[in-house]
Amino acid sequence: METIFLQIINMSLSASVVIAAVLLARLALRRAPRKWSCLLWAAPAFRLLCPVSFRASFSLFQLRPPAGGSGSRPELTYLPRFAALPTAGTAAQSGTGEAGGLLTLAVVFWCLGAAALLVYAFVSLWRLKKRLADAVCLEKGVYETDRIEAPFLLGLWRPRIYIPAGLSGERLRYVLAHEWVHLRRRDQWIKLLAFLLLTVHWFNPLVWLAFFLLSRDMEMSCDERVLAEEGSSAGEYSRSLLSFAAPRRFPLGPLAFGETGVKERIWNALRWKKPRTWITLAALLLVILVTVICAANPITIRHPWVQEYVPGQGNIRGAVDTAKYLAVSEDLAIGADKDGRAVFKDPYKALRALSREYGSTLGKLRRQNLLPPLGYGNYRRYYEASTRSNPWAVTEEERGELAFIRGFFDIYENSFE
Repeated sequence: METIFLQIINMSLSASVVIAAVLLARLALRRAPRKWSCLLWAAPAFRLLCPVSFRASFSLFQLRPPAGGSGSRPELTYLPRFAALPTAGTAAQSGTGEAGGLLTLAVVFWCLGAAALLVYAFVSLWRLKKRLADAVCLEKGVYETDRIEAPFLLGLWRPRIYIPAGLSGERLRYVLAHEWVHLRRRDQWIKLLAFLLLTVHWFNPLVWLAFFLLSRDMEMSCDERVLAEEGSSAGEYSRSLLSFAAPRRFPLGPLAFGETGVKERIWNALRWKKPRTWITLAALLLVILVTVICAANPITIRHPWVQEYVPGQGNIRGAVDTAKYLAVSEDLAIGADKDGRAVFKDPYKALRALSREYGSTLGKLRRQNLLPPLGYGNYRRYYEASTRSNPWAVTEEERGELAFIRGFFDIYENSFE
């Protein structure tokens, strides 16, 4: 259980960075439809839910530079390299000491907090259903009762729309249109997943903030959809919302969709207008960009340079001609790891320098072997391609460039293997 708890802490801290990025992105999207803000929350959800991801140099966590050229990175499987939590192995070793006792106490406290949230959700749901037992069916999926003050949606497999007694006319039409948008989007399942993630990561205040903002974004997104589909007047729709703004005497619980954040929703509805095409395209690109860079894990340098590479001294292995690489670019500076192997001092800059200085030869390799653009995840394929017969390499210069590329990858992989 301690291992699981540490993994969840790691995931939660990583998600905190992503939530902060999403909050900034939401500011950029303040003039765009709220559906794009809703989509942004997929990135924190992925970080909170999934312990593994793909690695890429464009990861959000890659933006922070290494702590120093002579330090080793913490052995963490998921947490970005700049964090400093103990690994599962460290926790297991300290399980019999004081640290192990504190960790066990933290695990118990975490379990109690999660259990309390689940109990609260089930008790709220039970009380709400008991209160709605005498609701009258008006039409398929729509029920009326005089025991509620505002409409809401409740249920998963057979969701129902509950409305206050006496609701009619334009107000009824707006309410039903709003709740049917929730149903078409399967928002009840999204909110259930969000609540379950909140239950697991309840100790993280940023996750509470994300849950609150996601709920509000979904409500505003449905408001905008109604205004767009129904051709409704923003003023009339806002007055409909205002009629449900009185404080609720009976809480709905975390799993129901109700008239929450009415003040913000009225303001959003009043200023709503059909978005321009360029705003929609810009919002789409921003959402894709933020999601991808937040979902990617950083490329971790497992063997950083810790000493200068001077052949014949200390534990230095081999006799790499470092001057040959420096003559091409200063970004190809070579050092040695703790085992004396040649490594690039900055592998990220080194790979970019190779692409820049030998782009023509790498392009020929890519076209000849149908390779994707060079990156961390596929450099081995370029190395293998450079060792095969390449009919286009007929001049001494071309063969020399292929030899340089092979030598580069021999050194480059030392940082990661």
